[in-house]
Amino acid sequence: MTLVPVPVSVAAAKVVAEFLERFGGISGFVESILDVPKGYLQYWSQQNLIRWIEIWQAENKQRKADGRKPIPPSLLMPALSKIAMEDDDDMLTMWARLFANFQDPDCRLEPAKIYIHLLSEMQPLDAMLLKYIVTILPEKQRPVSGGENIPLGFVEVSSAELASEMRIPDQDVVLALHNLSRLGCLSDGQESFRSVRSGDAELHQASSIITQDVIFFPNALGAALVNACSTSVGDASPDGA
Repeated sequence: MTLVPVPVSVAAAKVVAEFLERFGGISGFVESILDVPKGYLQYWSQQNLIRWIEIWQAENKQRKADGRKPIPPSLLMPALSKIAMEDDDDMLTMWARLFANFQDPDCRLEPAKIYIHLLSEMQPLDAMLLKYIVTILPEKQRPVSGGENIPLGFVEVSSAELASEMRIPDQDVVLALHNLSRLGCLSDGQESFRSVRSGDAELHQASSIITQDVIFFPNALGAALVNACSTSVGDASPDGA
């Protein structure tokens, strides 16, 4: 990796150097201003990596060792820097399963940087909500059928109903939905999804979550991420995707 320095003026560099010198360098600044003990950040990131490695090794023990695929350094190194900053066990487990699936010859999952980008931009709630929407919500939402039991669509669930079912504040669910949409793991709006009229109701032919101003739908990218971070690749697929 080539580091390209950001150009700064001599005066600006001097001011920063003098500022940090007052605290004994960057580590002293962190310790003095942010009340973080010296060496703690390094210890914290190392512990996160250790926990991830332990989960990853446990995942690999359940898989076939023969033919295990190497992970490209161009993908591994950026991922490790993100994993070192993650201290949530559920997220570390997703990272571990992702890399175990990358290496598992039976999974046929090609290493892709997009998975690294998506996971590194998610909070634990985002990941939990996405998995729920992709794997559980389609089974819970009641399909609406027409004549001769032809499926017409799904009754939408509101973010408030979803929050109540998952025992999470509604505002947190809405924030997570918008972040997942920002990352491309959920689609929003109605124009790109088929819908049908049944009396006075419009029924969407995909499971969906409605908020005050947006309707969110699971899509192929969100399902692919859930699938890539699952113990058994190939199980996760949203209805209507």
